Amino acid sequence: REQPRAAGQHVFGIVQGGGDAKLREKCARELVAMDFDGYAIGGVSVGEPEPEMMRAVELTEPHLPEHKARYAMGLGT
Repeated sequence: REQPRAAGQHVFGIVQGGGDAKLREKCARELVAMDFDGYAIGGVSVGEPEPEMMRAVELTEPHLPEHKARYAMGLGT
């Protein structure tokens, strides 16, 4: 069942999977099949060292459609 949205509001699927390449790919592919407005890379910036955080982003990004909005959740400085 679809949730009501305000005009212009978008719904994002959040890709999870930690540092596991296969889990991230599986999650991304299944979310992309649902055709969200955009995709978020979740499970980063939760206390892991920066190289692990960047690896999670790098493992996920290739599986997201280029024509949809995407963002990395929780990244700051």
